[in-house]
This record gives sequence, structure tokens and C-alpha cells, in this order.
Amino acid sequence: MRKIKFRAWNKQNKKMIYSDQVYPRSKYKFEFDVFNEFNFKLMKMVDRYNVTDDEGNETYQEVFEAVDADIMQYTGIKDAEGKEIYEGDIVKIKFMSMFEDKHFIGVVKFYDGSFLVDNEKLQKAHFLFRESDVLEVIGNVYETPELG
Repeated sequence: MRKIKFRAWNKQNKKMIYSDQVYPRSKYKFEFDVFNEFNFKLMKMVDRYNVTDDEGNETYQEVFEAVDADIMQYTGIKDAEGKEIYEGDIVKIKFMSMFEDKHFIGVVKFYDGSFLVDNEKLQKAHFLFRESDVLEVIGNVYETPELG
């Protein structure tokens, strides 16, 4: 079964947040906004306080606020070194051919039901996964935009 995972680029803190590193391990969590067309967003805990119910039992209440963030999904594919590939990653594809060695660098995007590696400068795109290709994550559009 394919793992459904996400990461988010926190625009304010300029930090990548991964879904396997969120609440309760950190102050962040991913959540569907049921009041806003079920948009998926990153939330940050901004307050936590104790409350007492009518029977005298103490518990705590946590307050979360939405974070200005770009959400990216895990493709379900790992590169040659075992690194997970997400939308927004900059990937180098080495085409395996007995006639020549060629490579292609682009940004992983989701388009029409498929993950593609898109190079806007060349106006070309390739499917992210073909069995004969070797993939290498070399950065992402947030932390290393110059590579894309």
C-alpha cells in the first residue's frame, strides 16, 4: 500500500515541515478545513491552557492557527539513494541508454493525475517514474531554487 505523506514549506519561518514530524512531536499538524471546502493546511499550536469541566476533571485545551504554507505530497517514489521524492523537489533523471548518457533536471509537479519532472526553461517534461531511469533528488524549489 502506498504511503500518503505530506510536507509543507512554512513561508514565515522558511522551514520545511514533514507530516511524520508533526503533533504531538511538534507544535505543527496537518488538518482538513471542514469549513473551507476541505482545504488541506498546516496548523501551528499557538496556545495551550488548562480547563476544568463541570465535574471538576482537569484537562487542557489547545489552540491552533493556520500557517501560510505550501503543501506538497509524497509521490510514493524514492530516488537511487532512498530519499523520498515530494512535489517541489528538484530531480535529476539519468536516462539509461546503451547508446548515450543523457540527463534531465526539473521540478516535480502533479499534473493530470501524474507526477512529472518539469523543466520550464526547456519547455519539456518527463514522467517521474520509468523503470530504466535513475532518479536523484538534488534540492527543492524553496531551499535551492537556483538548481531548478
